[in-house]
Amino acid sequence: ATTNGQTDGGTATITFENQAVPEINKVLKIALAGSTLGVEGWHQQVNQTLATGVELGKSYTFSYKVKASKAITLSIQNNTGDDTTPTYISMPEESDLDVTTEWQQKSATFISTVTDATVNFQLNLAGQGDYDLYFDDISFTDEDGTNEQITHGTMQDAVEADFAATTNGQTDGGTATITFENKAVYIPE
Repeated sequence: ATTNGQTDGGTATITFENQAVPEINKVLKIALAGSTLGVEGWHQQVNQTLATGVELGKSYTFSYKVKASKAITLSIQNNTGDDTTPTYISMPEESDLDVTTEWQQKSATFISTVTDATVNFQLNLAGQGDYDLYFDDISFTDEDGTNEQITHGTMQDAVEADFAATTNGQTDGGTATITFENKAVYIPE
């Protein structure tokens, strides 16, 4: 600060305050390219296998944050068993989920109709052209929020190998590229 040689301008004090601390938030990014418009969504899928399974008659909560580079309708499912004979778990948001360009928090609670040691998180991606899809804070817990079953749901320690892309033998589903994107989020001190 300077007074420019004047004595009647008062005093200026300059200080710095920490208003927020940047924290890097890693999110899952799935880039879909080359998908033919109008084909079935299952012609390109991305899956994540959960660490533990489900028990018949027990309640579970599946939640996540999602957004896309353009408005799309996405089919998100949970299933059990291997890739050749999956049993789909009935969920309220099993099909026709509208995804926008803004982050949305989604959650569904359901009662398992099977007992199985493997549960898969499945995205049906094809049929809507090229777009980028983003996920964060994926969670699969007992209904009361305990017993988290997804090892890297917050994506902070996740790696591409935690997810698998498949075309199910189809040629019109396009290519799904799985990466992670860092974004800074400011956390107040």
